[in-house]
Amino acid sequence: MKKSIWMVMIGLLTTALFVACDNNDDNVQPKPTLDQYDINFLNKATQQNRATILLNTLAKDSGTNAGVKQYAQDMITNYTSVQKSIDSIANIYSLQLPTTGDSAVSLFKDNLMMMARGKSFDTSFVGYQMRLLDSYLPTWNDASANAKNTGVKNFATQLIPTWTSFRNRADSLFGSL
Repeated sequence: MKKSIWMVMIGLLTTALFVACDNNDDNVQPKPTLDQYDINFLNKATQQNRATILLNTLAKDSGTNAGVKQYAQDMITNYTSVQKSIDSIANIYSLQLPTTGDSAVSLFKDNLMMMARGKSFDTSFVGYQMRLLDSYLPTWNDASANAKNTGVKNFATQLIPTWTSFRNRADSLFGSL
């Protein structure tokens, strides 16, 4: 997973350098842009990331199963890194990203906060995490196929295996609870 994050960062830095260093008037090339599809994807991915980080922070702090706590910590680490990558893309294009997370995830997090700690908390969290990743993967698959900006398309493509891995881990963890 860390390798894929580094690959994404290298791709983003390459894109940033291309944009920053394109000052050669003898060989003027058009600078890459973001179309509305790319902007919508980055906005949606940001909302997903922000909500997922908050949800997993709750599970890390309140979960009782060691596997749940480790899974939540890994999700926090990964999603935080991914959000930094999205922020880097947004900065290149002066895009203002949402500051709040997905409202449905926030509502679930609020309900989970009221739940008694223990197996039911852990099971509810992991079950929801599986459904959440199932709902997020199509967004990333679609961006992988349809993003117009090459950097955005590569970013989405490179993260699909990571999200799939987290989905498979959640499934395995759910079966062990």
